[in-house]
Amino acid sequence: MMYNKLGMFKILPIACLILTSACSTMHFTQDISAKRITSDKTISKWHNTTLNGMVEISQPVNLYKECLAQPWQRVTVEYGAKEGLTSAIVDSVVDIIIPALSFVNLYAPWEVEVHCTQPKANSPLKLE
Repeated sequence: MMYNKLGMFKILPIACLILTSACSTMHFTQDISAKRITSDKTISKWHNTTLNGMVEISQPVNLYKECLAQPWQRVTVEYGAKEGLTSAIVDSVVDIIIPALSFVNLYAPWEVEVHCTQPKANSPLKLE
């Protein structure tokens, strides 16, 4: 019984380290005119890279197109737990098939979240 408790105390810090080690978030904010507010609509897409993030697989997110020609207010780019898990699964399968690629991250998705703006007149909120 004592052996199991000691084993848990060794595994728990390692598990916490693994779960929190590969997360990254970048925020980009643009000042907007006093005549505009941030829209409630959030656009979320994955941006895919390969070869340790040096080569982009997907096209960059087009803010003009995503915001329907309206200015953007905030963009968040995040590599979180679900992206890390996806990357780990893909890399594990590739490592089994081609062991020489074990030091190359072949797939790394990033989540891109876009917050657009809208004119105050069209907003249900009354900001003063």
